[in-house]
Amino acid sequence: MWLAQNIGTQDQIATRIVQAQSRSITRNVAREFPASELYTGDVFKYQQSVQNRLISGFEENGVILDEFLVRQIKFSDGYIAAVEQKQIEQEKVKTEEFKAQQEEFIKQQKIIRAEGEARAQDILRQTIDPLVLQKMAIEKWNGILPTYLGGGAEVPFISIR
Repeated sequence: MWLAQNIGTQDQIATRIVQAQSRSITRNVAREFPASELYTGDVFKYQQSVQNRLISGFEENGVILDEFLVRQIKFSDGYIAAVEQKQIEQEKVKTEEFKAQQEEFIKQQKIIRAEGEARAQDILRQTIDPLVLQKMAIEKWNGILPTYLGGGAEVPFISIR
């Protein structure tokens, strides 16, 4: 009854209270949130904040708010392009960081492999015997004696004394 006497008809209530306060509060609350947060779809906090403020504003005028929902938040094409470009650049940075990590991993692998080979060679040097060397040479030999020998050199594998 108070509404009808002080505000007017249902259409007037919708225009003067619901529409006016909804527009004002939604715009003011939106300024409190980073645009990137609203753009990326995390609008639940925004929706809750608007709903809480609308409830108190409506109650002062005798209107009950059942529910407030955000369907869509629109941004300018320029802003959308800027946000997308920023995300592209961030992905490029992540890609480069990943490539750097891969290169570091490959470097560490090469160092470990080289250290292992050096250790294997050290062990081989310490344990190798001239007879083992001769056996290895015989196993690799293709059966052909050299045509020329340097001064004082012996024929391989054959001791002539």
